[in-house]
Amino acid sequence: MITLDRAVCLNLGEASSHEWLVTNGLGGYAAGTLPGVNTRRYHGLLVAALKPPVERTMLVNNCDVEVEMDGVTYFLGANEYQDERIHPGGFIHLDSFALQAGIPHFYYHVGPAVLEKTIWMEYGRSTTYIRYTVVESPYPLNLILRPFVNYRDHHKLTKGRLDWNFTVTTLPIGGGCTIQARPDAQPFYLIASPRAAFTPSGVWYWNFLYRAERERGLDYLEDLYLPGVFRSGLRAGESLTLIASAEPPAQVDRNAAAAFARMMARQERLLRQAGVRPTSDAANAADPSTDDDGQAAIAQLVLAADQFLVRRTAPAGTVPAGTPAAAVARPVVYTRAPTAPTARNNRPGAVPAPSAPPRPPAPSNDDDSGPRTVIAGYPWFTDWSRDTMIALPGLTLATGRPTIADSLLRTFARYVDQGMLPNLFSDEGTPPEYNTVDGTLWYFHAIEATLLAGGDPALARDLWPTLESIIAWHSAGTRYGIRCDPADGLLCAGEPGVQLTWMDAKVGDTVFTPRYGKPVEIQALWYHALRIMARLQAQFDLPATESAGAEPATQNSELRTQNYAALADAARVGFRAKFWYAEGGYLYDVVDGPDLPADRSLRPNQLFALTLEPDLVDAEQARSVLAVVRAQLLTPVGLRSLAPDDPQFAAVYTGDQPHRDATYHQGMVWTWLIGAYGDACRRWEGMDRAGLLALLAPLQRQLAVDCAGNLNEIFQPLPPYLPKGGFAQAWSVAEVLRLLCSGPPPAAG
Repeated sequence: MITLDRAVCLNLGEASSHEWLVTNGLGGYAAGTLPGVNTRRYHGLLVAALKPPVERTMLVNNCDVEVEMDGVTYFLGANEYQDERIHPGGFIHLDSFALQAGIPHFYYHVGPAVLEKTIWMEYGRSTTYIRYTVVESPYPLNLILRPFVNYRDHHKLTKGRLDWNFTVTTLPIGGGCTIQARPDAQPFYLIASPRAAFTPSGVWYWNFLYRAERERGLDYLEDLYLPGVFRSGLRAGESLTLIASAEPPAQVDRNAAAAFARMMARQERLLRQAGVRPTSDAANAADPSTDDDGQAAIAQLVLAADQFLVRRTAPAGTVPAGTPAAAVARPVVYTRAPTAPTARNNRPGAVPAPSAPPRPPAPSNDDDSGPRTVIAGYPWFTDWSRDTMIALPGLTLATGRPTIADSLLRTFARYVDQGMLPNLFSDEGTPPEYNTVDGTLWYFHAIEATLLAGGDPALARDLWPTLESIIAWHSAGTRYGIRCDPADGLLCAGEPGVQLTWMDAKVGDTVFTPRYGKPVEIQALWYHALRIMARLQAQFDLPATESAGAEPATQNSELRTQNYAALADAARVGFRAKFWYAEGGYLYDVVDGPDLPADRSLRPNQLFALTLEPDLVDAEQARSVLAVVRAQLLTPVGLRSLAPDDPQFAAVYTGDQPHRDATYHQGMVWTWLIGAYGDACRRWEGMDRAGLLALLAPLQRQLAVDCAGNLNEIFQPLPPYLPKGGFAQAWSVAEVLRLLCSGPPPAAG
């Protein structure tokens, strides 16, 4: 359990930096700050993914609360307006905050009474519950709720007009209303449980200020609509729940106690699946910031991991023509635990391709099957193949959910085109973009990790034609100059104006870290993919496929029957000949680029050459790289993306998008890279469990610092390492969780 006391709550500046997040497994979410002041355009009580996981739409921004008791009115809300005035200043009544089993609880002292606010979402439904409970009070009181509503893309802002009034209709069964922003908008609902008096109003409130957006150089003023006021009398022990939902009223459970119990049971189930102590012992009783064995942090991260795993019920563009039938996603249902391959099930198989992407059944609280994807980060990311494949082991395998891993891998295979996975799927549902060189290569790593964790061997057989096709396209050449150089067996990538690696910041036509040529981690991933192909072929007796889907025009029979081990051997020889920078004692970041024969920039990308395969570098080189990285790139919260003594190093991440993106990979600390660093320390230096816990201790403490129970995308690279970027990032959570759940260190190469 994460707790923050009154000293934090009363400090508006510090309290506003603490955020909370709850999600619904569809891409929808609710998020805000500790004092209730919305500082981002993304803060709201109901952001619904109208076509899961996309079309995320802000419906309910906030709710002002008043308590009338013994002739006195107490205001609990908090909003910041254009003149930087906070009104009302309800945060002064906030006594403490607790994140219990991943659910935020706020405790207010109002005169002699104590009021608890609890916020959660129904899993698989676009429904948020905001429950107010009178914990103790010597007097009866009146609770007054004033919800502010909206209807906009969650990336944008609303400007109200005097001639624009939402249509607000009182529900015939009482205790709530239907709200429709305009005739073509999807209606949504506000429901009080138990029934409360609702009085329509229809008033615009003008010029709410969002500080974080102003800092980011974006529009930061918004107008919100008040549809009406809820009022109810309560006594000690009684509750009133405001239910905000984009679901039809018949599909909204008005029994808030039952909904809360259902949600808590699900949290318990997630922890038990992961082999973690139940919430009553771990997430509720221990503080990750003082955890010395990692168990409380693991419990919290398991619950955080679930927030990024979402259903994909809306097709992500179209399935590219020529996708192998075996790659098309199929329903995945485990009737028993996956078993090791036997002689009978070692033969390759395939399933027919459907004419259109299948739609899963209605969401269930207990069902891990059906097409899945990963939200790369909250609040603004959608699903990215690179982030998904890197995060998959931590989000699914470390949490005991191999069914989701299988589904993710099959779902993404649907969109392989010219040997490439899409880089990202847009929020608008437009065709996916394919500008990535590493996302596809990380796919091989995720598949092998799933199989090694006990995944169904059918996964390898079914995806084998797709994997062969990917290697063939990369060997012969695909988009953006991605091709294998026959001279050294390494992978070339890059064209002017295109960003292909994970260091992908771009504004307009400016690519800030182009890395054209042969980037170091791309070679490590290419070599890793070739070794995986050789291992899978031997393990499952998989023959070369005569026609592996859509083949490149230049492909010939030799490419279709290539020896993957021989290709890997050639890549290793080429790598060892070109990447060692003896003077610096580390690996070049890029070789054979258009401008420089070798880029000596000290970056963390070289760590993957030490971790993905044990024989790409020798032991002396590996330990030298680790020493240099530790001295110049390691921080308590992750690894710097560039050494501080580099002329391009940037220490501050702020300003408008061009300024921020120019510094994004020029020194900023990335938390997810701690995974590769930890792997390297375990492999080459024998780091034990105690050393691993010491390495991760600052990140365990970070769970209580910014977004409660979650980990940020990036941090500024110098003390005090201020958190920046997305406040909850999938690969940050996944890599820390994966390390915490890792077994004994592997033997050094």
